[in-house]
Amino acid sequence: MRVVCALAPAVISDTLEGDTIVINVQTGAYYTLTPPASRLWAQAQADGACEVDDLTDPVLGALVEEGLLVGEWDGGSTAADSSVAFSRFTDMEELLLADPIHEVDAEGWPVLKPPVVEA
Repeated sequence: MRVVCALAPAVISDTLEGDTIVINVQTGAYYTLTPPASRLWAQAQADGACEVDDLTDPVLGALVEEGLLVGEWDGGSTAADSSVAFSRFTDMEELLLADPIHEVDAEGWPVLKPPVVEA
């Protein structure tokens, strides 16, 4: 089944030697994707759609649930364990939230942002 999906606006990514790294610039978390998740990620980047089957459905569910991908997915299956899609790291959260990825404005750098509070 082909599903419309796209990268979430708050993420940046790169693939190096087959390993996909994703950074959520709003939360400061970064991720390494599993091979099935990397394939879905590449499809979403290339044409905004993902080929989903019984094996990749929970992977897509984990990526959508984590807020890394968005799209017209009906939530057919969510991953009981996000490890089917990614490993999540927060050890560099403070540095990434200090905003080294964006251009510097009149406030200078670094401008520490308040932590994101989830409801």
